[in-house]
Amino acid sequence: MKKTKKDFVGFNISSVKIVFHKHMIHTATEAILSRYTKNHCIMTIPKRSSLHSIMKIAICFGTRPEIIKLCLLSKKIAKHFDVINIFTGQHHSLYEDVKHLIPKINHKLKVDEYNNINALYANLINELYQCFEQCKPDVVIVQGDTASTYCAAFCAFMTGIQIGHVEAGLRTYNMTSPFPEEFNRQTVSKMTNLNWCPSQKAANNLIDEKVKGKIFVTGNTIVDFIQTVITNISRNNEIIVTLHRRENENSFLSILTQINSIARKYPNIHFIFPVHPNPTIKNKLNVLKEKNIFICKPMSYESFVDRMSKCCGIITDSGGIQEEAVCLKKKILICRDTTEREEVLECGIGKLIATNVENNFEWLITPLQSCNINNPYGNGKACEKIIDTLIEMNGRMSR
Repeated sequence: MKKTKKDFVGFNISSVKIVFHKHMIHTATEAILSRYTKNHCIMTIPKRSSLHSIMKIAICFGTRPEIIKLCLLSKKIAKHFDVINIFTGQHHSLYEDVKHLIPKINHKLKVDEYNNINALYANLINELYQCFEQCKPDVVIVQGDTASTYCAAFCAFMTGIQIGHVEAGLRTYNMTSPFPEEFNRQTVSKMTNLNWCPSQKAANNLIDEKVKGKIFVTGNTIVDFIQTVITNISRNNEIIVTLHRRENENSFLSILTQINSIARKYPNIHFIFPVHPNPTIKNKLNVLKEKNIFICKPMSYESFVDRMSKCCGIITDSGGIQEEAVCLKKKILICRDTTEREEVLECGIGKLIATNVENNFEWLITPLQSCNINNPYGNGKACEKIIDTLIEMNGRMSR
Protein backbone atom coordinates (compact mmCIF):
# COMPACT_ATOMS: atom_id res chain seq x y z
CA MET A 1 0.00 0.00 0.00
CA LYS A 2 1.33 3.43 -0.90
CA LYS A 3 2.10 5.59 2.14
CA THR A 4 1.04 9.23 2.26
CA LYS A 5 2.20 12.10 4.45
CA LYS A 6 -0.78 11.43 6.72
CA ASP A 7 0.73 8.06 7.63
CA PHE A 8 3.72 9.69 9.31
CA VAL A 9 4.07 11.61 12.56
CA GLY A 10 7.07 13.77 13.50
CA PHE A 11 8.55 14.55 16.88
CA ASN A 12 11.14 17.18 17.76
CA ILE A 13 13.23 16.35 20.81
CA SER A 14 15.82 19.04 21.49
CA SER A 15 17.90 19.16 18.29
CA VAL A 16 16.83 15.66 17.25
CA LYS A 17 14.01 15.30 14.75
CA ILE A 18 12.46 11.84 14.64
CA VAL A 19 9.78 10.77 12.17
CA PHE A 20 7.78 7.61 12.75
CA HIS A 21 5.29 5.79 10.60
CA LYS A 22 1.96 5.58 12.43
CA HIS A 23 2.11 1.79 12.47
CA MET A 24 5.42 2.01 14.34
CA ILE A 25 3.94 4.35 16.92
CA HIS A 26 1.03 1.97 17.41
CA THR A 27 3.42 -0.97 17.81
CA ALA A 28 5.69 0.88 20.26
CA THR A 29 2.75 2.24 22.27
CA GLU A 30 1.16 -1.19 22.45
CA ALA A 31 4.45 -2.62 23.68
CA ILE A 32 4.83 0.06 26.35
CA LEU A 33 1.28 -0.43 27.57
CA SER A 34 1.70 -4.18 27.66
CA ARG A 35 4.46 -3.84 30.23
CA TYR A 36 2.24 -2.07 32.69
CA THR A 37 -1.12 -3.72 32.26
CA LYS A 38 -2.71 -5.70 35.03
CA ASN A 39 -1.97 -8.99 33.31
CA HIS A 40 1.68 -8.05 32.47
CA CYS A 41 1.43 -9.09 28.81
CA ILE A 42 4.66 -10.13 27.09
CA MET A 43 5.59 -8.54 23.76
CA THR A 44 5.10 -10.92 20.86
CA ILE A 45 7.56 -11.49 18.04
CA PRO A 46 6.23 -10.16 14.72
CA LYS A 47 5.97 -12.55 11.79
CA ARG A 48 8.28 -11.69 8.90
CA SER A 49 7.55 -11.92 5.21
CA SER A 50 8.42 -15.22 3.56
CA LEU A 51 10.61 -13.15 1.24
CA HIS A 52 12.97 -12.59 4.19
CA SER A 53 13.39 -16.04 5.71
CA ILE A 54 16.86 -15.22 7.08
CA MET A 55 16.96 -12.61 9.81
CA LYS A 56 18.86 -9.36 9.36
CA ILE A 57 20.74 -8.70 12.57
CA ALA A 58 22.28 -5.31 13.34
CA ILE A 59 25.15 -5.45 15.83
CA CYS A 60 25.82 -2.03 17.39
CA PHE A 61 28.99 -0.93 19.14
CA GLY A 62 30.71 2.37 19.88
CA THR A 63 33.47 1.66 22.40
CA ARG A 64 36.50 -0.60 22.54
CA PRO A 65 35.04 -2.98 25.16
CA GLU A 66 31.92 -3.45 23.04
CA ILE A 67 33.95 -4.37 19.97
CA ILE A 68 36.06 -6.82 21.97
CA LYS A 69 33.00 -8.54 23.41
CA LEU A 70 31.03 -8.57 20.14
CA CYS A 71 33.66 -9.32 17.49
CA LEU A 72 33.57 -13.12 17.80
CA LEU A 73 29.79 -13.08 18.09
CA SER A 74 29.52 -11.01 14.89
CA LYS A 75 31.73 -13.44 12.95
CA LYS A 76 29.83 -16.50 14.20
CA ILE A 77 26.35 -15.01 13.68
CA ALA A 78 27.34 -14.21 10.07
CA LYS A 79 27.50 -17.96 9.40
CA HIS A 80 23.74 -18.19 10.07
CA PHE A 81 22.20 -14.75 9.40
CA ASP A 82 22.65 -11.49 7.51
CA VAL A 83 24.80 -9.33 9.78
CA ILE A 84 24.95 -5.53 9.73
CA ASN A 85 27.85 -4.15 11.81
CA ILE A 86 27.20 -0.59 13.00
CA PHE A 87 29.96 1.51 14.58
CA THR A 88 28.36 4.47 16.37
CA GLY A 89 31.56 6.50 16.67
CA GLN A 90 31.25 6.99 20.44
CA HIS A 91 34.99 6.40 21.01
CA HIS A 92 36.83 7.18 17.78
CA SER A 93 40.19 7.52 19.55
CA LEU A 94 40.10 3.97 20.96
CA TYR A 95 38.62 2.42 17.84
CA GLU A 96 41.70 2.23 15.64
CA ASP A 97 43.51 -0.52 17.55
CA VAL A 98 40.49 -2.87 17.59
CA LYS A 99 38.84 -2.16 14.23
CA HIS A 100 40.62 -5.17 12.70
CA LEU A 101 38.61 -7.43 15.01
CA ILE A 102 35.42 -6.62 13.08
CA PRO A 103 36.02 -7.77 9.49
CA LYS A 104 33.53 -5.35 7.94
CA ILE A 105 31.82 -2.19 9.21
CA ASN A 106 28.61 -1.71 7.24
CA HIS A 107 27.66 1.64 8.78
CA LYS A 108 30.01 4.13 10.46
CA LEU A 109 27.92 6.88 12.01
CA LYS A 110 28.83 10.56 12.10
CA VAL A 111 29.01 11.07 15.85
CA ASP A 112 31.75 13.10 17.50
CA GLU A 113 33.27 12.29 20.89
CA TYR A 114 31.40 14.71 23.12
CA ASN A 115 32.39 15.82 26.61
CA ASN A 116 28.76 16.92 26.87
CA ILE A 117 26.87 13.70 27.56
CA ASN A 118 23.51 15.19 26.53
CA ALA A 119 24.84 16.09 23.08
CA LEU A 120 26.28 12.59 22.73
CA TYR A 121 22.95 10.89 23.46
CA ALA A 122 21.00 13.26 21.21
CA ASN A 123 23.31 12.69 18.26
CA LEU A 124 23.47 8.93 18.77
CA ILE A 125 19.67 8.67 18.76
CA ASN A 126 19.39 10.77 15.62
CA GLU A 127 22.07 8.82 13.72
CA LEU A 128 20.92 5.38 14.87
CA TYR A 129 17.28 6.03 13.98
CA GLN A 130 18.25 7.01 10.44
CA CYS A 131 20.56 4.00 10.17
CA PHE A 132 17.82 1.56 11.26
CA GLU A 133 15.43 3.14 8.78
CA GLN A 134 17.96 2.50 6.04
CA CYS A 135 19.05 -1.06 6.87
CA LYS A 136 15.76 -2.29 8.43
CA PRO A 137 17.06 -5.03 10.74
CA ASP A 138 14.85 -7.68 12.32
CA VAL A 139 16.97 -7.72 15.49
CA VAL A 140 19.31 -5.17 17.04
CA ILE A 141 22.05 -6.55 19.31
CA VAL A 142 23.63 -4.32 21.94
CA GLN A 143 26.22 -5.05 24.61
CA GLY A 144 26.75 -3.82 28.14
CA ASP A 145 25.74 -0.38 29.35
CA THR A 146 27.29 2.38 27.22
CA ALA A 147 25.60 5.38 25.64
CA SER A 148 25.64 3.47 22.35
CA THR A 149 23.91 0.52 24.05
CA TYR A 150 21.12 2.65 25.46
CA CYS A 151 20.55 4.73 22.32
CA ALA A 152 20.53 1.74 19.96
CA ALA A 153 18.07 -0.13 22.20
CA PHE A 154 15.88 2.97 22.51
CA CYS A 155 15.71 3.50 18.73
CA ALA A 156 15.02 -0.20 18.14
CA PHE A 157 12.26 -0.26 20.75
CA MET A 158 10.58 2.87 19.43
CA THR A 159 10.51 1.46 15.90
CA GLY A 160 9.28 -2.02 16.85
CA ILE A 161 12.58 -3.88 16.26
CA GLN A 162 13.51 -6.84 18.46
CA ILE A 163 16.39 -6.28 20.89
CA GLY A 164 19.04 -8.71 22.11
CA HIS A 165 21.19 -7.59 25.04
CA VAL A 166 24.61 -9.17 25.59
CA GLU A 167 25.78 -8.97 29.23
CA ALA A 168 22.29 -8.32 30.56
CA GLY A 169 21.37 -8.17 34.23
CA LEU A 170 24.41 -6.51 35.81
CA ARG A 171 23.34 -4.27 38.69
CA THR A 172 24.56 -2.09 41.53
CA TYR A 173 21.06 -0.61 42.10
CA ASN A 174 22.77 2.74 42.64
CA MET A 175 21.93 5.14 39.81
CA THR A 176 25.00 7.27 40.52
CA SER A 177 27.53 4.42 40.61
CA PRO A 178 28.44 3.77 37.91
CA PHE A 179 26.93 6.79 36.19
CA PRO A 180 25.26 6.78 33.71
CA GLU A 181 25.85 3.07 33.09
CA GLU A 182 23.48 1.83 35.79
CA PHE A 183 20.66 3.89 34.29
CA ASN A 184 21.51 2.65 30.81
CA ARG A 185 21.43 -1.05 31.62
CA GLN A 186 18.35 -0.93 33.84
CA THR A 187 16.42 0.92 31.13
CA VAL A 188 17.65 -1.37 28.36
CA SER A 189 16.39 -4.38 30.33
CA LYS A 190 12.86 -2.96 30.22
CA MET A 191 13.00 -2.87 26.42
CA THR A 192 14.89 -6.09 25.64
CA ASN A 193 13.36 -9.23 24.12
CA LEU A 194 16.37 -11.54 24.58
CA ASN A 195 18.44 -11.06 27.74
CA TRP A 196 21.79 -12.90 27.47
CA CYS A 197 23.16 -12.96 31.02
CA PRO A 198 26.84 -13.58 31.86
CA SER A 199 26.05 -15.37 35.13
CA GLN A 200 23.23 -16.83 37.18
CA LYS A 201 23.45 -13.86 39.55
CA ALA A 202 22.77 -11.48 36.67
CA ALA A 203 19.84 -13.64 35.54
CA ASN A 204 18.44 -13.62 39.09
CA ASN A 205 18.47 -9.82 39.05
CA LEU A 206 16.25 -9.79 35.97
CA ILE A 207 13.96 -12.46 37.41
CA ASP A 208 13.54 -10.36 40.57
CA GLU A 209 12.77 -7.30 38.44
CA LYS A 210 10.15 -9.29 36.50
CA VAL A 211 11.43 -8.16 33.11
CA LYS A 212 9.23 -9.30 30.24
CA GLY A 213 11.91 -10.43 27.82
CA LYS A 214 13.30 -13.96 27.80
CA ILE A 215 16.26 -14.64 30.09
CA PHE A 216 19.20 -16.89 29.21
CA VAL A 217 22.41 -17.64 31.14
CA THR A 218 25.01 -17.77 28.38
CA GLY A 219 28.25 -16.81 30.10
CA ASN A 220 30.28 -13.79 29.07
CA THR A 221 31.63 -13.39 25.53
CA ILE A 222 34.89 -12.00 26.98
CA VAL A 223 35.76 -15.54 28.05
CA ASP A 224 35.32 -16.72 24.46
CA PHE A 225 37.62 -13.98 23.20
CA ILE A 226 40.39 -14.31 25.80
CA GLN A 227 40.62 -18.03 25.09
CA THR A 228 41.53 -17.16 21.49
CA VAL A 229 44.38 -14.76 22.39
CA ILE A 230 45.95 -16.08 25.62
CA THR A 231 47.48 -19.53 26.03
CA ASN A 232 49.94 -19.03 28.92
CA ILE A 233 49.62 -17.17 32.23
CA SER A 234 52.69 -16.17 34.24
CA ARG A 235 53.69 -13.72 37.00
CA ASN A 236 56.23 -10.89 36.86
CA ASN A 237 56.85 -7.71 38.89
CA GLU A 238 54.34 -5.45 37.12
CA ILE A 239 51.17 -3.85 38.46
CA ILE A 240 48.70 -2.71 35.79
CA VAL A 241 46.85 0.53 36.62
CA THR A 242 43.82 1.93 34.76
CA LEU A 243 41.49 4.74 35.87
CA HIS A 244 38.79 6.50 33.87
CA ARG A 245 35.34 6.42 35.47
CA ARG A 246 33.32 9.63 35.56
CA GLU A 247 32.18 9.08 39.15
CA ASN A 248 35.83 8.86 40.27
CA GLU A 249 36.90 12.21 38.86
CA ASN A 250 36.98 13.86 42.30
CA SER A 251 39.10 10.99 43.63
CA PHE A 252 41.71 10.68 40.88
CA LEU A 253 44.23 12.90 42.68
CA SER A 254 43.97 10.91 45.91
CA ILE A 255 44.34 7.55 44.12
CA LEU A 256 47.32 8.74 42.05
CA THR A 257 49.04 10.22 45.11
CA GLN A 258 48.72 6.88 46.89
CA ILE A 259 50.11 5.00 43.88
CA ASN A 260 53.11 7.33 43.84
CA SER A 261 53.67 6.66 47.56
CA ILE A 262 53.38 2.88 47.05
CA ALA A 263 55.84 3.03 44.15
CA ARG A 264 58.36 4.77 46.41
CA LYS A 265 57.93 2.03 49.02
CA TYR A 266 58.23 -0.81 46.46
CA PRO A 267 61.00 0.28 44.03
CA ASN A 268 61.29 -3.22 42.53
CA ILE A 269 57.67 -3.23 41.36
CA HIS A 270 56.88 -1.57 38.06
CA PHE A 271 53.58 0.28 37.73
CA ILE A 272 52.30 0.27 34.13
CA PHE A 273 49.70 2.98 33.53
CA PRO A 274 48.04 3.12 30.07
CA VAL A 275 46.24 6.46 30.21
CA HIS A 276 42.59 6.73 29.15
CA PRO A 277 41.62 9.72 26.92
CA ASN A 278 39.56 11.20 29.81
CA PRO A 279 41.09 14.72 30.14
CA THR A 280 40.40 14.85 33.88
CA ILE A 281 42.81 12.00 34.59
CA LYS A 282 45.41 13.34 32.15
CA ASN A 283 45.52 16.68 33.97
CA LYS A 284 46.52 15.02 37.26
CA LEU A 285 49.35 12.77 36.10
CA ASN A 286 52.03 15.22 37.28
CA VAL A 287 51.79 13.75 40.82
CA LEU A 288 53.31 10.48 39.53
CA LYS A 289 57.02 11.17 39.97
CA GLU A 290 58.64 7.83 40.88
CA LYS A 291 60.93 6.21 38.31
CA ASN A 292 59.18 2.84 38.53
CA ILE A 293 55.89 4.33 37.28
CA PHE A 294 55.59 4.02 33.51
CA ILE A 295 52.88 6.13 31.85
CA CYS A 296 52.02 5.07 28.32
CA LYS A 297 49.38 5.50 25.65
CA PRO A 298 46.48 3.02 25.51
CA MET A 299 47.79 -0.34 24.25
CA SER A 300 46.23 -2.50 21.60
CA TYR A 301 43.81 -4.87 23.25
CA GLU A 302 45.86 -7.96 22.46
CA SER A 303 48.97 -6.30 23.96
CA PHE A 304 47.04 -5.17 27.02
CA VAL A 305 45.60 -8.62 27.74
CA ASP A 306 49.04 -10.17 27.22
CA ARG A 307 50.49 -7.68 29.73
CA MET A 308 47.76 -8.51 32.23
CA SER A 309 48.36 -12.23 31.81
CA LYS A 310 51.94 -11.72 33.06
CA CYS A 311 51.42 -9.14 35.82
CA CYS A 312 51.26 -9.67 39.57
CA GLY A 313 48.16 -7.53 40.15
CA ILE A 314 45.76 -4.93 38.80
CA ILE A 315 44.44 -1.60 40.15
CA THR A 316 41.42 -0.30 38.26
CA ASP A 317 37.97 1.26 38.28
CA SER A 318 37.02 -0.58 35.07
CA GLY A 319 34.14 -3.01 34.87
CA GLY A 320 35.38 -5.18 32.01
CA ILE A 321 38.86 -5.60 33.48
CA GLN A 322 37.26 -7.25 36.52
CA GLU A 323 36.02 -10.03 34.22
CA GLU A 324 39.37 -10.30 32.47
CA ALA A 325 41.13 -10.59 35.83
CA VAL A 326 39.00 -13.63 36.63
CA CYS A 327 39.81 -15.22 33.26
CA LEU A 328 43.54 -14.58 33.83
CA LYS A 329 43.45 -15.45 37.55
CA LYS A 330 44.94 -12.08 38.57
CA LYS A 331 44.08 -10.33 41.83
CA ILE A 332 42.50 -6.93 41.40
CA LEU A 333 41.83 -3.86 43.55
CA ILE A 334 38.58 -2.25 42.40
CA CYS A 335 38.59 1.53 42.97
CA ARG A 336 34.83 1.87 43.27
CA ASP A 337 32.18 1.97 46.01
CA THR A 338 30.07 -0.67 44.29
CA THR A 339 30.47 -3.33 41.66
CA GLU A 340 27.95 -4.96 39.36
CA ARG A 341 30.29 -7.96 39.13
CA GLU A 342 29.98 -9.42 42.61
CA GLU A 343 31.18 -12.79 41.29
CA VAL A 344 34.69 -11.28 41.15
CA LEU A 345 34.59 -10.65 44.91
CA GLU A 346 33.00 -13.99 45.73
CA CYS A 347 35.65 -16.05 43.95
CA GLY A 348 38.46 -14.25 45.82
CA ILE A 349 40.02 -12.51 42.80
CA GLY A 350 38.79 -8.98 43.56
CA LYS A 351 38.56 -6.57 46.47
CA LEU A 352 36.31 -3.51 46.51
CA ILE A 353 38.35 -0.65 48.04
CA ALA A 354 36.75 2.68 47.02
CA THR A 355 39.85 4.95 47.02
CA ASN A 356 41.87 3.18 49.73
CA VAL A 357 44.72 1.75 47.65
CA GLU A 358 47.58 1.97 50.17
CA ASN A 359 45.91 -0.10 52.90
CA ASN A 360 45.06 -2.90 50.47
CA PHE A 361 48.22 -3.13 48.41
CA GLU A 362 49.76 -5.94 50.49
CA TRP A 363 46.70 -8.07 49.78
CA LEU A 364 47.10 -7.38 46.06
CA ILE A 365 50.71 -8.58 45.78
CA THR A 366 50.15 -11.66 47.94
CA PRO A 367 49.81 -14.60 45.51
CA LEU A 368 46.49 -16.41 45.26
CA GLN A 369 46.30 -19.41 47.57
CA SER A 370 44.72 -21.47 44.81
CA CYS A 371 44.58 -21.11 41.04
CA ASN A 372 41.75 -23.66 40.78
CA ILE A 373 39.04 -21.04 40.46
CA ASN A 374 35.93 -21.86 38.45
CA ASN A 375 35.21 -18.97 36.14
CA PRO A 376 31.74 -17.63 37.07
CA TYR A 377 31.45 -16.18 33.56
CA GLY A 378 31.38 -19.49 31.75
CA ASN A 379 33.55 -21.82 29.71
CA GLY A 380 33.97 -19.88 26.47
CA LYS A 381 30.75 -21.03 24.77
CA ALA A 382 28.70 -17.84 25.19
CA CYS A 383 28.59 -17.06 21.45
CA GLU A 384 27.20 -20.49 20.61
CA LYS A 385 24.51 -20.22 23.29
CA ILE A 386 23.46 -16.78 22.04
CA ILE A 387 23.27 -18.02 18.45
CA ASP A 388 21.09 -20.95 19.54
CA THR A 389 18.50 -18.49 20.88
CA LEU A 390 18.58 -16.49 17.63
CA ILE A 391 18.07 -19.64 15.56
CA GLU A 392 15.06 -20.49 17.71
CA MET A 393 13.72 -16.91 17.30
CA ASN A 394 14.20 -17.09 13.53
CA GLY A 395 12.09 -20.24 13.43
CA ARG A 396 9.23 -18.53 15.30
CA MET A 397 9.37 -15.40 13.12
CA SER A 398 9.23 -17.47 9.91
CA ARG A 399 6.09 -19.39 10.83
